Amino acid sequence: MSATPPSFADAASAYHTRVSYPLRLFAQVAERHHPERQGRLLDLAAGTGRLSTGFSPYFVECLLVDASPEMLAMARRRNYAADCRVSFLCSRVEDLQAELGPFDAAAIGRALHFLPRPHTLAALERVTTAGSLLVICEAGTLPDDRNPWYRAYTTLRRGYSATGPSVG
Repeated sequence: MSATPPSFADAASAYHTRVSYPLRLFAQVAERHHPERQGRLLDLAAGTGRLSTGFSPYFVECLLVDASPEMLAMARRRNYAADCRVSFLCSRVEDLQAELGPFDAAAIGRALHFLPRPHTLAALERVTTAGSLLVICEAGTLPDDRNPWYRAYTTLRRGYSATGPSVG
């Protein structure tokens, strides 16, 4: 089991400076892999809710899960689709129980490196159904000396997927 992350109060307040996910990402993923615009989305390590904000028009429910109360406090301030029921859970991913599911899709953004792979995959098996969509997203990070963690992150992110589709 992983330790609870440290306080993210400073990070949460600075998230507005991060590069946003492109709006076309949400539409393209939904059109290709979730065209019925229904079902439940699980946003793991949701942070300030950027993925759920973008995906909320395509689901009837979004559950944002993050171990940081500061991140979820910021996520509660975002605007989600009016016809999507949005809820928040302060929890580590590995502590998710089957009763929360089933979810039709799960999204993980830039915080993937905080999620221990074996525990995350076990949690996903508990709360999703066979054939559920798993979307792992990144946005606007440059692989240079300013971001020395990026190569390790990319390797980790690729380890979660086979050779699945990628939306550019």
